[in-house]
Amino acid sequence: MFKNTFLRIIKSCRGFTMLELMVVVLIIGLLAGFAAPNFTGQYEKAKIGRTKAELKSMQNLVELYLIENEEYPSTGEFEKLMQDNGYPHWGSSMADPWGGAYHYQIDEGSKDSYVLWSEGPTSGDDDDILVTENEKEPLIGDSAEKIGDGMSDSSSLQVDGN
Repeated sequence: MFKNTFLRIIKSCRGFTMLELMVVVLIIGLLAGFAAPNFTGQYEKAKIGRTKAELKSMQNLVELYLIENEEYPSTGEFEKLMQDNGYPHWGSSMADPWGGAYHYQIDEGSKDSYVLWSEGPTSGDDDDILVTENEKEPLIGDSAEKIGDGMSDSSSLQVDGN
């Protein structure tokens, strides 16, 4: 008796038609298509946030150096400062999230201004992320070229993180 009832229940259950399954797959595909660009944008924002945090940390070290030594570090002093304070790979393999180098430039003549920056997602000037002695928060954009123009090119040096 149990066997006959079970067989009757199984025979009376119907599955989904092919059309119903195709509509569900289409809806899932459309939702995934709309969601994917949002996820890739968040990944890029996370990389920018990491770069800003690393630059801010480096800026804090430079400002502490200024307090202790009454001048900003030269290029060689900056490299040693980074290696001694949590950035042991500076100068060899330290890279920003896009695999590019972090840069430090100081006006060697007056030693009263500096720029710390990453070239950002591309190597163009329009998406550089930078901090200077006057900026409390990292900037994004082509400001690196404008700020760097005030420094003498012949006396300014650059340390790359690679």
